[in-house]
Amino acid sequence: MKTKVAVIFGGVSVEHEVSVISALQAIQSIDSNKYEVIPVYISKSREWYTGDVLTDIENFKDLERLLKEADNVLLDQEDGNIVLKKKEKPLFSKGVISAIDVAFPVIHGTNGEDGSLQGYLELLGLPYVGCDVAHQQQVWIKL
Repeated sequence: MKTKVAVIFGGVSVEHEVSVISALQAIQSIDSNKYEVIPVYISKSREWYTGDVLTDIENFKDLERLLKEADNVLLDQEDGNIVLKKKEKPLFSKGVISAIDVAFPVIHGTNGEDGSLQGYLELLGLPYVGCDVAHQQQVWIKL
C-alpha cells in the first residue's frame, strides 16, 4: 500500500505563484511507485481544492475554470484518520475523497514559512515534511 502524501501549495502570500511552480515540480519528482500524491491547492481566498486537474501548470492560466473543475475540500478527522472531504458533501455520502498519511507543505511566504500551516497540521495530528512550528518561527526571528 502506498503512502498518501498531500502536497499543499498556493496560499495567500505574494509568493503564491512561486509556490504553485515549486509544488508541481515536487509532485513530478515524487516516486509514484512508493507514494500516492494528492495535490491540495489553497486559493488566494483561502479555499482548499484537490484533483488531478491541479497537476498541470497550463490549467492555472484560467484559474476560474480550474477551480470549477477541482473539488473544494476540507481537512478533517474521521475514524482516527485525517481525510480530505468535499466541502459540500453529497446527500447520501460522507464526501471523503481520500485519507492522508503525511502532508508536504510547499507554501512560500506568509502563512506557510512562518509555521502557521504547520501549527494547523499539528492540531489535526497530521505528520508533515519540514521544520516544526518552533523552528519556523525562529527562522523568521533571525531574518
